[in-house]
Amino acid sequence: MADTRPTILVVDDDRGERTVIAAVLRDAGFAVVAAAHDQGARAAMMRKRFAAAIIALPEGDAVAFQRHARRRQPGLTALLVIEPGVTRFLDADDGILLARPFEPRRLLSCVFEMVLREDADRTPHHSHTAELGIAAARLACFESQRTAATAIGIGG
Repeated sequence: MADTRPTILVVDDDRGERTVIAAVLRDAGFAVVAAAHDQGARAAMMRKRFAAAIIALPEGDAVAFQRHARRRQPGLTALLVIEPGVTRFLDADDGILLARPFEPRRLLSCVFEMVLREDADRTPHHSHTAELGIAAARLACFESQRTAATAIGIGG
C-alpha cells in the first residue's frame, strides 16, 4: 500500500537543526525528505511532489531556492526559517517566516496550516485532515505532559 501521508521537503544546511525538524515532522505523522543543500533538494524535487517545504538556508539562498521550487512545483507553500534580524529584508511573498530559535509546536502549527491550506485549494483529502488533527492532538497531549512534569519538578 502506498504511503498517503503528506511529504514535507526540509532543506537545511545545519545538520543538527535539519535532524530536529525532520524528527518533529515524522513524530507528527508526516513523511519527510531532508536535504543538506539546495542541490540535493532540487534532485529530490525531480523525483517527488511535496505538500510543503521548510527552507532553512542563508537568506539569499533560501529565497533563491524557494523561487526555484515554485517554478518546479507551482503553488508549493514554504516556511522559511530565518535569523530574527533578516525579516525586514524578505518580501511578504517569500513565504511564511519562522525566526530562530523556534518552538517545535510553532513549527508544526505552520506546517499544519500550509498542508491543510494546500488540501483546501484542491480536491479534499479527508485522510490528511484527520491524520493532521490526530498529530495536533498528540502534540497538545505531549505539551500537557511536559508542563505537568515540569510543574512537579521531574522535567525540564
